[in-house]
Amino acid sequence: MDEQYIRIHSVEGRHVAELIQKYFQAVGIPLEISQESAGSTLGLTVAPLGVAHLMVSSSRLEEAKDLLEEYLSRGEGKIMNDF
Repeated sequence: MDEQYIRIHSVEGRHVAELIQKYFQAVGIPLEISQESAGSTLGLTVAPLGVAHLMVSSSRLEEAKDLLEEYLSRGEGKIMNDF
C-alpha cells in the first residue's frame, strides 16, 4: 500500500521549503516539497507559481505538525497557511 502524503504548510519560494526540509531531515522526519513545475523552472518565489507546499507522510502527521510549530515559533519562515 502506498503511503499518503498530506500538505502541512505552504511557503513562498522553494528555497524556504528546502530549509524546512533540512530541519525535518535532521530529526528523521521525511518531508517532500511540491511546487508548480512552471514556478520551479522559472525560479519564482512569489505569487501562486512561487508557492511551495510541504508534504509529510500521514503516519508522521502529528509529529510533523509539532515540529513545524516549534520551527515557526522561532521565527524561521513566513507563514502562509496554518493547518
